[in-house]
Amino acid sequence: MSGDESDGDTRVLAASPRERLLGGAVVARRYEVRGVLGVGGMGSVYDVFDRNLEERVALKILQAGERADATLVERFRREVRLARRISHRNTARVYDIGVDGERWYLTMELIDGESLQALLERESRLPITRACAIMADVCAGLAAIHAAGVVHRDLKPGNVLLERGGRVAITDFGIARKIKRGADDPLMTCGMIGTPLYMAPEQAVGSPEVDARADIYAVGVMLYE
Repeated sequence: MSGDESDGDTRVLAASPRERLLGGAVVARRYEVRGVLGVGGMGSVYDVFDRNLEERVALKILQAGERADATLVERFRREVRLARRISHRNTARVYDIGVDGERWYLTMELIDGESLQALLERESRLPITRACAIMADVCAGLAAIHAAGVVHRDLKPGNVLLERGGRVAITDFGIARKIKRGADDPLMTCGMIGTPLYMAPEQAVGSPEVDARADIYAVGVMLYE
């Protein structure tokens, strides 16, 4: 699991202080931090060892400056609810959500690999056959997301993970929502939701009509890259 955002920041709220846990720190007396995987739109993501299950998982922690913000906590909880509606090999699995003191966290599948963004930064241009193979898997995962009645709204190379064994998985449902045309989203507090470089025009202007077509637009931008 990675939270790479070097391809453009996810715009939701103004930035707030980020808490960084050091290696060896333990969350909820269960998850032992091994290292930092990256930073997402809502918090930091860690490689942790689950002492109960005796396996490595990814742990996402809500930003420290937003602990008391009920709206952000509800968005965090919604990320888990929506992600758990989807079961497909091309989406990263989300396991659980919890709170340790004032620190909200969720656990998810740890993908052993790198983000598509990291690959593009290293290789710049991919052979057309490889690019099409990756994007075909992205489209398969996206079809499952849409079939579950969810629109991702932040599809970008940093949110596409490439496992060493060849699997491709979409991750980070932090600003996802149910597909319901014409409905305002009370959990979003500003007009621009998503990553500007990959936004469809209707998403960029904050339209309530954003639906699955915005995700397809983002796929087109990624394929062009």
